[in-house]
Amino acid sequence: MIDYAQLGLLFKLYSCEVLFNRGLCYIYLQQKDAGMQDLSYAVKEKVVEDHNVIDEAIKEEAE
Repeated sequence: MIDYAQLGLLFKLYSCEVLFNRGLCYIYLQQKDAGMQDLSYAVKEKVVEDHNVIDEAIKEEAE
């Protein structure tokens, strides 16, 4: 996790968010296997309730 508080920003970046975004990029680039693999890694790193969107993306196979 990267906490941007010391820069005066109320934002935290979690590894699952990075993996989720990369997974979606792979999927949009027609590399579904690599994308779904990143989503499966991301689901293991979930921290906050908002990260449940990762589960939804996996269920819908990011469509």
